[in-house]
Amino acid sequence: MRQFLADCSHELRAPLTRVRSAMDLLSRLGDDDPEFRSRTITAAITETERMSALVRNLLLLARADAGANIQRRPVRLADVLTAAVARAGRIGDGVALHTPAAGEPDRIVVDGDADHLEQLVLILLDNALKYTPPPGDVWLASGTGLGLAIGQWIAGQHGGRIASASTLVDGNLSRQD
Repeated sequence: MRQFLADCSHELRAPLTRVRSAMDLLSRLGDDDPEFRSRTITAAITETERMSALVRNLLLLARADAGANIQRRPVRLADVLTAAVARAGRIGDGVALHTPAAGEPDRIVVDGDADHLEQLVLILLDNALKYTPPPGDVWLASGTGLGLAIGQWIAGQHGGRIASASTLVDGNLSRQD
């Protein structure tokens, strides 16, 4: 528990420090350089979104630990994948994200919660993109940390599980999540 709290503290402290520094610089130099002002505001927004996501994840873990259950209903998998890919596209940083061919997931309907399923796909994509060096490739296919703990809970609530496997392809390590 102490390690978890230390990790959370660090994860929140770093973006808070960057936002505070950016705002301090902006208050002193922002009016003189419109390009600097725009970059600084964009950076602050990005860090604020990162902190918001972390707080949402902490709340979700607390609910999971308290025994919360997901309310399931029919969900089109294509809608979940489209939303997750749109959000994940911003974090690729030189890694290509490949999505399923049009029509493949369109006919798949699962019994679940769309928001939580999207979060599960985002967690997996985030990890895959983060640990794939550029110019790498990440393939999203419709197959049967902190983020992985949340992902495991979401998958379990939907009767599924998370698995990862790596294989050597043409001398390169290929990982499947």
